[in-house]
Amino acid sequence: CIFRKGSYLTCVILFVIGALCFQFCRAFSSVELLIVGRLFVGLASGITTTCLPLYLSEIAPLCLRGTLGVFCSMGVTGGVVIAQIISLQQLLGTEELWHLCLSFQLFFLIICTLPYYMFPESPKYLYLIGNENSALQELRKLCDDTETAHEELVSMEIERESRDDRDGKNMSMMNVLSDSKLFLPVLLVCFMQGRHNLIF
Repeated sequence: CIFRKGSYLTCVILFVIGALCFQFCRAFSSVELLIVGRLFVGLASGITTTCLPLYLSEIAPLCLRGTLGVFCSMGVTGGVVIAQIISLQQLLGTEELWHLCLSFQLFFLIICTLPYYMFPESPKYLYLIGNENSALQELRKLCDDTETAHEELVSMEIERESRDDRDGKNMSMMNVLSDSKLFLPVLLVCFMQGRHNLIF
């Protein structure tokens, strides 16, 4: 998927495939289906924890950007709590219902995907790839006044110039890891992703 909004749909499709594998692994007595489902869900979880915070930060107003970024971590934590409750032996954590427990995510996927057509595309991303007209259209949907929209445009232009400068340096993976300004953020992101994998 090219756009930020498309990455959300990609995650939904991967989660659905994983949930269906979980749903039918008991009926077919297939450990392989269980493993395949876990692979799909793990891949979708990794994309979600990477792309969703980025998408939220790009559609959020400048004054709320940091605040809204916290909601992704809160969603992960809330999801873990709900999963723990659902997997109680009094609910779905039984020998007969464990496959329903694993595929229960389909319920939340349906709820979260119904308003998909209403989700805006990231104006920042559109602007950075050179699609200024579409970026302005999306920005008008998100901003209440022209002053806020102008501030957003200035911020986007500064970031695009900065990106063009980095592209001119031909950054590679080794350049990123050897850059003292980028090494710590990359390290922190890797630790966060490792923590999520340990939880799941």
